[in-house]
Amino acid sequence: MGEKVSRRRFLEVAGGTIAGLVVGGVIGRLTAPAKEVTAEAAAKKYPKITFIGWRYRPDIVEDNVKFFTAYYGIPVHYEAYGSGEEYAAKMTSLFTGGGPVDVCYVRDGDAPSWVKAGWLVDVEEVAPSDKIEMYKKELSPGALEILTFDGKLYGLPYYGDVMAFIYNRRMLAEVGWTKPPETWEEVTEVCLDVKKAGLCPEPLQLTLVNIDCDLWRTWQVMTFSRGGSLFDEDNNPTWEDPNSPAYEAIEWMWEAINTHKIATTKSFSMAHEDCSAALAADPPVGFCEIVHAYELFGLNTPGHFPRSGATYEGKPEWAQALMPGKTHMTATYCRFYGMTKICKDRGKDAMEAAWQLIEFMGGKDKTGIYRVAKRWALEAGLGFHQLPLFDDPDIKESLRKWADPEIKRKQQELSRRESGVDKPYYRDFMTIAGPEIQSALANQKPLKDVLKFAADKWRELKAKG
Repeated sequence: MGEKVSRRRFLEVAGGTIAGLVVGGVIGRLTAPAKEVTAEAAAKKYPKITFIGWRYRPDIVEDNVKFFTAYYGIPVHYEAYGSGEEYAAKMTSLFTGGGPVDVCYVRDGDAPSWVKAGWLVDVEEVAPSDKIEMYKKELSPGALEILTFDGKLYGLPYYGDVMAFIYNRRMLAEVGWTKPPETWEEVTEVCLDVKKAGLCPEPLQLTLVNIDCDLWRTWQVMTFSRGGSLFDEDNNPTWEDPNSPAYEAIEWMWEAINTHKIATTKSFSMAHEDCSAALAADPPVGFCEIVHAYELFGLNTPGHFPRSGATYEGKPEWAQALMPGKTHMTATYCRFYGMTKICKDRGKDAMEAAWQLIEFMGGKDKTGIYRVAKRWALEAGLGFHQLPLFDDPDIKESLRKWADPEIKRKQQELSRRESGVDKPYYRDFMTIAGPEIQSALANQKPLKDVLKFAADKWRELKAKG
């Protein structure tokens, strides 16, 4: 497929030139008149806030922090530490050691255990109630689920996205289809047509790696879109019932790999970028994929993959459709800004200062603009959960170059948090049950036996708490 560049690395290398590709010019560093500082902020001496994040585009973060300090009158010390497990380990050390950390990035996968441990506090303790209600209305449903524990909001989004169904418009037309598949049965049909026509050997590209929830997120998406969930309202597994949407989803994946052979077990070691690289290879390996929606940016931006940036009938060759299925529902994820218990212990002034930083970074600034979220979208191509941004003219102009803004918005609205992810033992469960699910999909073990094993393991972990 040629040399593959990860999306994150692509953005880091391209830097500010991304905006040139997306909106025709860099939007530049944040600027605003000094009058945006309120009299209260100018007069009140807030304590310095320590803000910790992982190491992604620290140049942009530092610029945002400088703007905030200059125009809000609140000093901020910003530090960045690694990513992934390295970042999680650093934060655990800070939490257990007493800091310093007042505001930090939080992954949805870490949030449940951090909240349970008492390391994070809800922002409703300090944020004005009218602001909280506004954000609850303007955030996507999936993001709101991720940010909420015991009915309280624990922060505002840094960035996020949904799992999307992405397909090749040219191949779809060449096999006589006038619109993308709307059901999973139609996905099977069009993939078989594409394969029979010799357009690509492995039409359906999936990431079923048992890392970072990929296997489970794909299963969740296919279950949600069928109108079901992996777990019921009492947190019991649903997939043992052959008539359940969860069972139907895993059986469909099994048939895609073993019966129809439109997908392969290569997916057990494929990341999202690998799936997109297969679609945009020269010659193409795949026709469609279920990946993070932001992968469409790389597919339709020249220089990312061998054929990325190709067009068909004057439009980008790759497009996003609503997730196939009865409900078109999909799974979402959200990285957010959270407030720590360490900050709360410093007192009310520290909490007020931290909230203002969180709101500036993940919400609206004093002029009523989602300033930072918009900047991330335009300068780095990051996804967002602040739904009003879809109406922003600059965002619309940017998105039209590589996606359909209305489809993206509709799919964002038809999204929800993965079921079970709010349980602190979810990651332990995935580690244990994931390899067994992969064995079943590879036809090495009976599917029903593996599903019973997985259900028993979930019940065991649930009983332990």
